[in-house]
Amino acid sequence: MQFGDILVCIDGSDAGRRHTQVALALAARSRARVIGYYLAPSREIIAEWLLDPRQARTVENDIDKAEVDFARLLTVNSLDGTWIPGSESRRVEDI
Repeated sequence: MQFGDILVCIDGSDAGRRHTQVALALAARSRARVIGYYLAPSREIIAEWLLDPRQARTVENDIDKAEVDFARLLTVNSLDGTWIPGSESRRVEDI
């Protein structure tokens, strides 16, 4: 079976990491592109709702780390892909 693009929803959980590994394995077998859609609050929502700046920085660091990890996994597996941070204005249905 040949895939063109594989969309994987990434959320920082153990299940999200397993989903990413499955998507990468499928993409490696079929030479598909991997689209990593990160499900997290936007930076604007983080700033608005988290009163503790340290907590907000932790969430933002997690988002940045997830993006770096995704790019590293693409490189290690010699795959092409795109990182898309989710937001209220960019729903997965719109991708």
